[in-house]
Amino acid sequence: MNQKGKRKRFRDLSWTHKKQIFEGVFSRFTLDMGLFHGAALSFYLIFTLIPLLYLAVNVVGSIVGRATVTNVLNQYLIEYFGISDFSGILSFLESIKFGGDNVVFQNVGIVILLFSSSAIFISLKTSVNYFYGITPHFESGKKKFFVNLISRLISIALLGGFGVLLMAAYFAQLLFNSFGKAMLNNSVFISKFWLGVTQHGLSILLMMIFLTFVYRFLNDAIVKFRVALVGAFFASVLLQIGQFVIQYYMNVAYFAKSGSVISVILILLAFVYYGSQAIFIGASISAAYGELTNQPVISKYQPLENK
Repeated sequence: MNQKGKRKRFRDLSWTHKKQIFEGVFSRFTLDMGLFHGAALSFYLIFTLIPLLYLAVNVVGSIVGRATVTNVLNQYLIEYFGISDFSGILSFLESIKFGGDNVVFQNVGIVILLFSSSAIFISLKTSVNYFYGITPHFESGKKKFFVNLISRLISIALLGGFGVLLMAAYFAQLLFNSFGKAMLNNSVFISKFWLGVTQHGLSILLMMIFLTFVYRFLNDAIVKFRVALVGAFFASVLLQIGQFVIQYYMNVAYFAKSGSVISVILILLAFVYYGSQAIFIGASISAAYGELTNQPVISKYQPLENK
């Protein structure tokens, strides 16, 4: 087997092969299509943001404590999006109560909200399929229905998993902060450096874990774990870099000074619209890496004549 066919780790590839991977990325990713798919994700965010926040504050809050969830949301909104005031949208969420006082209606409402919130992941699945360069072909409408249903369930699982990751990262950051203050209080510079490294390191790790699962499972392709991991790593680093740029822009924008519902939505829309480009580039990297290392990304559902 030649060198191109070997299943090598990315770091073991020669510079020539790494160059071939990034050349392959731009044969799949174009800015026009990236922005097109980013606009689709932003559109779905409009309809899923309130259900997501409602589930986080009221449902998850009833389990781990509303104050804990509010603190987690505040930290991420301030550190990653530059939103300094979350009170407006909290007041709005407090005025909403799905199902009223009826427990059955409340549970039905939660299920409906979960399915509604998963819409953005279905849009993400379509985008990942595109940048993988695959088009699924279903044998029947029944097959397509069940595949879409499974995708919804995977999306809900990813939604819950991402929430768990956020909570875990929040408490891990608290531990790192406490360690830094206790052990490094003699040096302000080293203490700040430690806090910065742990904060951004946790952010990259969190996104890398989440995107690995997205690239591996939230699509209609057969994808090896290592292939998904390579794309997730680069996408996470690009997201972290892009977050600085987007946050700076949001901080100087007039609507970012307010904590109103509209300003929060506009900031998150901008982040999803531009930040999604990193996710699409990561998917393109995974596809190019898989092709070079004899682990190609192929559709699970191919036309009958190709089977």
